[in-house]
Amino acid sequence: MERADKYWAWRKRAYERASKPWTLEWVRARKVRGDENRNMETRNSLLFLHLICLHIYICSATSFGEKYGLFAKYRVHIVNRIDKARRPLVVRCQSGDDDLGVHKLGLNKEFSWAFKVNWSGSTLYFCRFTLGRRTTSFDVFNVFVEGDWCGKWSYDIYWVARNDGFYLGCHPGWPTGYLKSYSW
Repeated sequence: MERADKYWAWRKRAYERASKPWTLEWVRARKVRGDENRNMETRNSLLFLHLICLHIYICSATSFGEKYGLFAKYRVHIVNRIDKARRPLVVRCQSGDDDLGVHKLGLNKEFSWAFKVNWSGSTLYFCRFTLGRRTTSFDVFNVFVEGDWCGKWSYDIYWVARNDGFYLGCHPGWPTGYLKSYSW
């Protein structure tokens, strides 16, 4: 019987509290508890956001990020395979942010550089090639073309200059050979 009496006494107090008009103390107490809940939700959201940022930073700073495409480090190679040329191949490569300078490549010589794709995914490098009176220029790296095509197998992009034009490949031992992409 004692347990039942406690239950009914509790129900009576609850009814009295509910039937009373709200007092200022009661409203303040509820508001403080509500603010605490909101603050806890905000803290949890900020903690989750910090964990996401930490995860992205760790992935970009480790080989995992470089290996699996999240902030992958690409390397573009320009190789001169033009035989019967009396002069070296003159190459000048640039992007919107970087000018890599002028390079003179003799037969079987190579010029390369490495970089990471920017956050917006708009990384673009273009080169101007000159050999005697012949000259041409084109994009040697566009993340949506070369980056997507070579990024499936390798983060190395090879441009090989030959007598008849420029060939694209993803690494030196490319099983299907190089694809002719541009002519002089």
